[in-house]
Amino acid sequence: MPSLQSEQAIEEKMGTIEEILEQIILDTFISVLIKLSERNELFAKQYRPWKCYRTDCEKRDNIPF
Repeated sequence: MPSLQSEQAIEEKMGTIEEILEQIILDTFISVLIKLSERNELFAKQYRPWKCYRTDCEKRDNIPF
């Protein structure tokens, strides 16, 4: 039967491992969200916006007729 000190040491190591894994998972998740955000921005820049025909639209003067 393991001693109380070795059980405590094992628990501390497991706690440390859990913290490290949690940090790695969170960092990976944040990195994925950043990449998705950058990709969405790229797609948004490539997308042609609708022509605005409203009277209060700032781009109304740029409409080719």
